[in-house]
Amino acid sequence: MNRFTKKRAPASPDTIRQLKAWVQEILSLSADTPVSISQLQCHEPGCSPVETVIAIMLQPVQTFKIHGSIEEVTQANLLRLLRPKQPQLQDSETKHSGSEDSLDVVRSQ
Repeated sequence: MNRFTKKRAPASPDTIRQLKAWVQEILSLSADTPVSISQLQCHEPGCSPVETVIAIMLQPVQTFKIHGSIEEVTQANLLRLLRPKQPQLQDSETKHSGSEDSLDVVRSQ
């Protein structure tokens, strides 16, 4: 057991339900479209230690990342991520930063 590793509290089920509801609303998804929200440790260089991964189970599966914990994600983060202002996104990732909130959002394919 590593006593120096700080454990993060698990995300509240209410917060996860709220995030899923926002994702479904923003994307106009039906209630039966599965949306997965996970909090993972990020081991990539330059990445924050924790990231929130959102997977929308369509064909193909759409995956999005927000650099921060589930508890830090706001509706504004989701709007920036799911409705980007630029008309085309790069295939692997597009980062947005510099608005009123400080979390980076990433769209993956």
